Order: sequence, then C-alpha cells, then structure tokens
Amino acid sequence: MPISLARTIDNSTINNDETNTNFTLYPNPIKAGQLAYLIGKFDHILLFDLNGMPVETTILNDGIIKAPQETGMYILKIGVKDQTYTLKLIVI
Repeated sequence: MPISLARTIDNSTINNDETNTNFTLYPNPIKAGQLAYLIGKFDHILLFDLNGMPVETTILNDGIIKAPQETGMYILKIGVKDQTYTLKLIVI
C-alpha cells in the first residue's frame, strides 16, 4: 500500500510545481447548502468535519460540491494518484 502524503493549505488554492498539481476551490467561504466548485484534475474527493468524521454531502465527479447544511469548517481531501491534498471549506 503506497504512503499518502498530505498537504494542507489555508487558502482556497493549491499549486504544486513538483507534481504539476493545481486546485482552486470557490467560493470559499460558502453559504450552507450552496454549490462550491473544485477546479483541477483529481481522482476522488471526500469531505470531513474537524473531528475527522466523513460528512454526507453531494459530490459530483466534475468537482461540484454541495455544502453541508451546518455552518462550520470542513476538510476537503483530494486524491491524485498516490498523493492526498487537503483544503479547508468554510460554511457560513
């Protein structure tokens, strides 16, 4: 099993020249129940609360994410090959 390296970014954009990986999440912050868009190439994305528990939400393959109904901060885990990147999603 390959080891995943996680990179956490405080803002809404990841640029990694080493792996040619670029992500943008907008809008961020977002209102509860609205749609956010993840721009970039990825294999899968998952949403977690700050306790590390998965959050049930709608995530479409093309990077459209329906924000949870509860306000707060969430972690969006983005998988690309054997790498894992994280972005913070703020729901207001």
